[in-house]
Amino acid sequence: MMIKINKEGIYMFDNLKLGFIGFGNMGQAIATGLINQGAIQGNQIFACAKNWDKLCKNTQEKQINPCKSAKEVVDNVDMVIIAVKPYMIEEVITPIKKNYKKKSLFLLQQIFLLLNMNKFFYQIHII
Repeated sequence: MMIKINKEGIYMFDNLKLGFIGFGNMGQAIATGLINQGAIQGNQIFACAKNWDKLCKNTQEKQINPCKSAKEVVDNVDMVIIAVKPYMIEEVITPIKKNYKKKSLFLLQQIFLLLNMNKFFYQIHII
């Protein structure tokens, strides 16, 4: 993965493929922020959500790749952000445990902590 810093001090990730499991308000806000800052291109992002039609609508404008399952997201990315409500985390993670062994995995709570420390893309392995 190639990391560059532009003249505004924004980290740019040329080859990173980023996944979102859950693409509601918070997942969309993070993805949009990264795209708008020039840190990543929309086509480098893969996302899944419970409502396929809504997901397709929400990903189309930014050219984000919609996926039908969490497994499809994990199989296509280097880093995964779990952007679901806390009560859904176990349900979402259990089916993909085998697939993300060598992936970086973030929960939204960790992202907010890291963003406040200005160190968004450190690898954190949980579970």
